[in-house]
Amino acid sequence: MKPRRHFVATTALLIGAVPLGGSIAGVDSPDLQKSGEFSALQSIAEDFYQAYSRFDFEAVRLLCHPDCIHWTNYTEQEILYVRAFMGGRDIVTNALDGFDRKVSRRLFDAGGWAQAHTTLFRFKDQTTLKVPGSHFVSVADGRVWRIDEYADKTQMDVVNEKVSSLVS
Repeated sequence: MKPRRHFVATTALLIGAVPLGGSIAGVDSPDLQKSGEFSALQSIAEDFYQAYSRFDFEAVRLLCHPDCIHWTNYTEQEILYVRAFMGGRDIVTNALDGFDRKVSRRLFDAGGWAQAHTTLFRFKDQTTLKVPGSHFVSVADGRVWRIDEYADKTQMDVVNEKVSSLVS
């Protein structure tokens, strides 16, 4: 089953209407929490970001549908997420010591979650860079189907230039 887009959580997150752990009608609601979908979505979100932060490529692959699409505002391209993630692993692991993602808000609805965060990139040359961003993630059949990512293009250009310089 293809996921439906979840605009209630997206809109609430974008306008800053609800803090992390907050609640609005239809999002993180008691009905959603009682359904079991809420805890399943929380688990998928935590597993996904933990695996990604550990560079656990196999775990990420298993959490995503094979046709999962990743779109970013800084490239304006839709790509198959698992192929891009798996293909870029050597570059990423050669340039980064890791990164931490501090979540400021995460809202769930039946279609997935919306999240605002700041990512701290830790490069092999001991430098760091913080980039604020957001993810809007669609989930269906217990797997991630789509990730829409927004981050400051200028800062992501700096990240990409840094990565390129460290792997050249």
